[in-house]
Amino acid sequence: MDYKIFARENYNVNALNSMEISDPITGLKEFLVGKSADQFKQHLRDLLFAVFEKHGWRQHGAPLNLYQKAKEVTKLMDFVWLTTTCEIGTQQKGVGLQGHYLREQYRQRTFNKLFVRTPAKDKGRSIPCADVARVIFKKRHGLLLKDDIERVWLDVALNSSYMPNLTVDFYCIESSTDVHDYWYMMTIVDAAFELVNAPTPQLDAEKLNYYQLFASDADHPDGLSEEDIELIFKGLSGVFWYIDEVKFPKAIRKWYELITKTDHWKNHKDPGNLLYIKETIQRMVETAWLWNRMGFPELNVCGVNKKYVADLSAAQIADPIAYVDYFFGQHRLYEWKRLLANWLAQSLSDEPCHDTEVTQQDCSDIIRLVQVARLIEQGM
Repeated sequence: MDYKIFARENYNVNALNSMEISDPITGLKEFLVGKSADQFKQHLRDLLFAVFEKHGWRQHGAPLNLYQKAKEVTKLMDFVWLTTTCEIGTQQKGVGLQGHYLREQYRQRTFNKLFVRTPAKDKGRSIPCADVARVIFKKRHGLLLKDDIERVWLDVALNSSYMPNLTVDFYCIESSTDVHDYWYMMTIVDAAFELVNAPTPQLDAEKLNYYQLFASDADHPDGLSEEDIELIFKGLSGVFWYIDEVKFPKAIRKWYELITKTDHWKNHKDPGNLLYIKETIQRMVETAWLWNRMGFPELNVCGVNKKYVADLSAAQIADPIAYVDYFFGQHRLYEWKRLLANWLAQSLSDEPCHDTEVTQQDCSDIIRLVQVARLIEQGM
């Protein structure tokens, strides 16, 4: 298999499980129970305002609340993208985004003093939101808008410790928050509710079967770039360049303690640190999984610096590959990713979570994997 199909630059559908992918309309209907289009549009407004307002996430309580808003919007986008992509017999002719939004301004008389009356040729002419969404996805490289919310809006909104200008420049936020993109997202929300209230469309079963590869309950990487995958045997030097290997295990243990803490976020300013820890660990886990699938190169693990492998036994140092086998024997890749996502959500809350799926053993296993990954990376 060419694992580069899973590269994050491809903006894959990855928020849906296999059942939801096999029948996205039923999944979307269940997902939208008790929810409204206005709620999702407010989620988008809250996320966008939090990007540009320092500590803006505090207006919504614990950072978990803003995080959940982002996850709900991105899952909705996956449903709409999958449905509109796999629908059979769709017509895209005559759908021009600029003309569509101008007609909507005419129709709704958004600018009363400018548009006194709606031209006769535009009266009553309406394009289904699902058709517009299909064109939006084509124009914006598939699920790039979803990626903007997950990897740009949310990261910037929760990274409060940076100087605002530095954060904005680093994430190139201006190119991800254009007004037309914001309206595109609003249209995708409308398309979701239009789809569940319209006759069930006929979907291409072969395409749906292909997208099962990307299901959230299937094993595949999400956080690796195409370059990471192509140069998989070059190691994790890019990851370890940004972290202190000696201090990182301590950060992971502190992160685990947050699951059962209360009121942590009343004084702490930067929940974005936890997003970074989670994403870094996930990259290591996914890289180790690919190593395990594609085979390991010959390693030379002599001359080990003990401070980098403080949690490993002599046997694990001597045979780090065996530990990778053990690690994925404990949980499959998709289970580790789900554990990390639950761990992140629980640590972003101000409520204690004593009945957590994440165990102390999981925390210890991840710390050892980080050290094993470094050991393997140095021995390549």
